[in-house]
Amino acid sequence: MKIKALTLRGFKSFADRTRIELHQGITAVVGPNGCGKSNLSDALRWVLGEQRPTAIRGSRMEEAIFGGTEARQPIHRAEVLLELSNEDGVLPVPYADVAIGRTVYRGGESEYTLNGTACRLKDILDLCRDTGLGSNAYAMIEGRMVDAILSDRAEERRTLFEEAAGIGRYKDRRRIATRRLEQADGDLQRLDDVLVEVASKVRSLAQQRGRAERHAKLRTRLLQLEIAVADARLGETTRRLAEARAELERLEPDTGPDHADPSTAETRAETLRLEYTDMERERAGLARRLEEARRAVEERERARLLAGARGSSARDRLGTLEEEVRRNERRRADLRERVAEARSALKEGQSLAAEGAAAAAQLELRAEALAETARTAARERAAAREALDEAGRERERWKLELGVREVRARDRTEELERRRPALDALAAQEHGLRMEVESASEREAQAGRTLEEARDRLRAARDAASSADAALRRARGETADLEGRLAAARARASSLGSLVGSSALLPEAVAQLLEDRSAIPGLHGALSEFMEASAPWASAVESQLGPYLHGVVVRDWSAVRAVEAWLEERGVEEGVLVLPLDPGPLPGPPETEAPLLRHVDAKGAGAVWVRALLAGVEVPSDGELAPRPHAWVDPEGRRQDRWGGVYVGGAASEGLLSRRAELQALREEAAVLEEDRERSREAMKELGAAASEALARANALERSASDAESARREAEADRTSTEARLVRLDRERSELAGRIEQLEAFGEDEVSLSAADDARAGELDRRVSERSATYEEAQEKADDARAAAEAGKAELHRAELAQARREAEVENRRGVESRLAEAAEDAEERSRALAREVDGLHALIAETRAESEELEASIGAALETRTRREANLAELERRIAERRGRLDTLESELSEARRLERERVDARHRLELEILELEGRESAIQGRVEAEWDAPLPELRERVDPVDDAEPAEWEPELERVRRSIARIGPVNLLAQREYEEEQKRLEFLTGQRDDLTRARDDLRTSIRRINRQATSALLETFEQVRTNFHRTFDTLFEGGQCDLRFEHPDDALDSPIEISASPRGKKTQRIHLLSGGERALTALALLFAIYLAKPSPFCLLDEVDAPLDETNILRFVRMLKEFKEETQFIVITHNPRTIENADWIYGVTMQEAGVSSIVGVELNSATQNSTTQNSATQVA
Repeated sequence: MKIKALTLRGFKSFADRTRIELHQGITAVVGPNGCGKSNLSDALRWVLGEQRPTAIRGSRMEEAIFGGTEARQPIHRAEVLLELSNEDGVLPVPYADVAIGRTVYRGGESEYTLNGTACRLKDILDLCRDTGLGSNAYAMIEGRMVDAILSDRAEERRTLFEEAAGIGRYKDRRRIATRRLEQADGDLQRLDDVLVEVASKVRSLAQQRGRAERHAKLRTRLLQLEIAVADARLGETTRRLAEARAELERLEPDTGPDHADPSTAETRAETLRLEYTDMERERAGLARRLEEARRAVEERERARLLAGARGSSARDRLGTLEEEVRRNERRRADLRERVAEARSALKEGQSLAAEGAAAAAQLELRAEALAETARTAARERAAAREALDEAGRERERWKLELGVREVRARDRTEELERRRPALDALAAQEHGLRMEVESASEREAQAGRTLEEARDRLRAARDAASSADAALRRARGETADLEGRLAAARARASSLGSLVGSSALLPEAVAQLLEDRSAIPGLHGALSEFMEASAPWASAVESQLGPYLHGVVVRDWSAVRAVEAWLEERGVEEGVLVLPLDPGPLPGPPETEAPLLRHVDAKGAGAVWVRALLAGVEVPSDGELAPRPHAWVDPEGRRQDRWGGVYVGGAASEGLLSRRAELQALREEAAVLEEDRERSREAMKELGAAASEALARANALERSASDAESARREAEADRTSTEARLVRLDRERSELAGRIEQLEAFGEDEVSLSAADDARAGELDRRVSERSATYEEAQEKADDARAAAEAGKAELHRAELAQARREAEVENRRGVESRLAEAAEDAEERSRALAREVDGLHALIAETRAESEELEASIGAALETRTRREANLAELERRIAERRGRLDTLESELSEARRLERERVDARHRLELEILELEGRESAIQGRVEAEWDAPLPELRERVDPVDDAEPAEWEPELERVRRSIARIGPVNLLAQREYEEEQKRLEFLTGQRDDLTRARDDLRTSIRRINRQATSALLETFEQVRTNFHRTFDTLFEGGQCDLRFEHPDDALDSPIEISASPRGKKTQRIHLLSGGERALTALALLFAIYLAKPSPFCLLDEVDAPLDETNILRFVRMLKEFKEETQFIVITHNPRTIENADWIYGVTMQEAGVSSIVGVELNSATQNSTTQNSATQVA
């Protein structure tokens, strides 16, 4: 297998379609840095399925697309096509030529083709696996990979050995088996969880059977105690009712002559209150006026003191200002003298600065002239140096060219001796190939006829299989839909069941009370626990009951008081509606029927309250919103209460009854869906069997057609391969004959060029000597000019420093003069301000003196007004005290009369309430028992025997104990026996499934061990071959030395790191990290060539791996390439002349257009001949 051609379009810098035909032997790819040579290596790696952007020197796969230049627009996709010759059948496809293509788009999508047919990435990877052709195989080595192969990371080296050993398929099978093993372990874990759950459910159902039996016994004892307690309470209630009615008759109002009339005393007290209020109001007015007089006296006194203080302060300030005026006059005279002196000094400094500026200007002109002379001399020296360097480089190039010609001449002589015998052997092979072409054509025609017959039968079988598969897919879709609906119904039912079973739908206070029900004797539960409503009417019942739905049903009023105490003890702010069964609901208006109760199932202790609250509520049949004579409610939640109030707008949010009704509907729906699912599964099994049978027939026919196609392709491949070999043989013979002619012509040309070469070398030596003398003369002149320029520059610098000091002195004197002038102006302004302030102070002193005299006169009048108002206020307060004493006496008498009347009314009201309560208790006791047991009380007495095994005082405690026992049992499952049997069968089935999974897991583990053994055997065999070859190739490249390969963990070869030791000749170094760069490169190449010997690769691409090698090692490297090139096709990207000289073909990569790479390909011998002819023509001219 060889690479025939590589075609690129839009890949990185190859914007245009570029086709590179690769030949047998060594092909060198050359060109300057950055022209796109390594893009060819990236393209080859990329088309073989590389998925890592970093492997092709990018961060995203879209960067492989040509991104545009200043002159070109970006393009939308990149394409690479790799054409391979598969004559030896290395690739597992029946084609002599294989074309692998890959395209990537800007959006990130990739497409793969195989011989023009779309395929998957997996198809490409499987095709190249274990052939040495993969994107990560040892066939493509870059310079940076040399260090990676010899680094501490074992993965890089292991990949090479695994590819050579061909264990990739074993690792794939092990990965698939491991993934299935992990799935089996996960299934086992989930199945164990289900088994634990089912076993727990079986145990729970067994316990439920025992609870049902205990529940029946406790219910019988509960009824017996309920009848006994109810009879005892009815007797006690009747007795107390008679006593209360007699006591009420004795409480009549007292109307005798000695009875005091509270209304008369109230009138007198109200009159005294009014008089007292008027006098209080008058006293407040007098007090207000007195306070105003006091404030007026204080304000006038304060104003007089303030005026005196202002006058005193003004006199003190006036004395201070007179002294400041004298000091300011003395300062003004001093400042005028200093300003005159500063102006004289400023004029003197300005004169000196002007003289210094003129001298500095003359020095600057002289320094600039000297600097220009120095620059001219430096340019002349640089020109002479450039001429000298150019002559030296030309001489070195000529010497290098002479050395290359000598090596080429020697290599051509050796090649001519090898190629002449090969030309005779090619003619003998041509006749045999022509006979093989005729035989292969006959086999191809026969295989084509067999293939057509097999394809006709296959089409008919595929049509039948397609119909069966379509029916099976429809059945699977229906089953999946049913399972989805069933799972959704079960999940919703489970969620609703948890919600209904919890206290989340109850008010917080009710939920807390029910959780602590053991603390309150006689608490039965919430009213919602004692009823069930059908789905259409659940919301209507909730709307009608309102807050009563969450009312707490208790035994009697003692439980009501216990609930109240419980709320107070825990500080619960929210109230609770309590529904006592004894005496039960108060009797309401008589009702003949209760239509809403037909949709409600009332049960348990709270049934009596349910029937009482829903009694008489109608259900309208027409659904019209209109007035009716009785209370009503409809399914939408609209209702009218018994007083005529109407609630509209729809039902409130769903409550307990709605959720229970919904839960029951969901359970029924789940049962129906489960039956439908089972029927669908049976149908799907039948369709699956039919589809499998049709598919088996189609597969059998497809294998027959595939065998026929393989036979035809094999015959076609044989014919095509033989024809291609015949064409190549003819082309090789022509090329070989032409090459021999070229080599003979090159030998004649080399002899004629030797004399001209000697003359050219003498001329170049003389030119170098002349230009060296010219450079030394220019160097001396430039040094003299530079010294003169530096002296002039130093003198100019000193003059500039002196001038700067003079200018600074002038600026300093100008600043002093300006500051003194500003200070004199400030002193003048201060004198004017002081004069204005003295005049203002004299005016203020006169004004305060007049104000003080006026205030002293008004203070006396204000004092007289204050004294008069104080006397009036004292008289009024005496009268107020007298009225207050009379009012207190009268109110004490009135309070006593009110207390006596209130006590009589309270006693009467209390007796009336007790009578009403006792009357309601009688009916409640009887109604509660009848509602709880759903039978009249006389009938219930006949059902059970009287309690004769306990005293009456022990009945109620025992009754509470029985109720708590029933409550602890909880809901009783009447279907526990049947559910227990079903779950037991399910447990047995799941146990069998777990055993099957366990056996499957053990089989997978056995398969993984077998795969490991096979892969280990193949790896060890290849490793020993590579190890032996490594010794030979290392000795060849280093001409001696020692090396070795070993597994770090020999017992676990598949996962063990591979260690490399190398010691070049004459060194004791064992660790490869201590080798030089060139030695590391040679060691890596020796390892690669050792792998080639164990499993030759069809081609090898080396990207600048010879860069760190010196001249001697390059020759060893080239000899190794020549040794292997008959079996391996080498593509070498290089800059080294020695490697290029030994190449059979050269491709030059250039960028004639900026940013766009292009290819120029020539055969090396032809190019060398043309170059030699051009050099001869130049020398003759």
